Amino acid sequence: MARITIDIPDELAAQLASAAAMRGQTPEAVMETALLLFTEQAAGFDAFLAEGVADAAAGRVLAWEELRGELAALIAQAKPAKA
Repeated sequence: MARITIDIPDELAAQLASAAAMRGQTPEAVMETALLLFTEQAAGFDAFLAEGVADAAAGRVLAWEELRGELAALIAQAKPAKA
């Protein structure tokens, strides 16, 4: 297992200790969970960006006018009907 040492502001350390205590965990366990969640989210975002870059490279793009029309239609569908 790797060891990582960081310096954090005292206020953040206090918040971390409080959050850990409320969960019956150590601050280290809370940080490990936070890092796992961050890295999972970052990997998903990176994959999303790579897919977009590949689409653009393959010419799978929309003109701004077409995209704006599709967005307007989605917004109109999402708005509740007026009584």
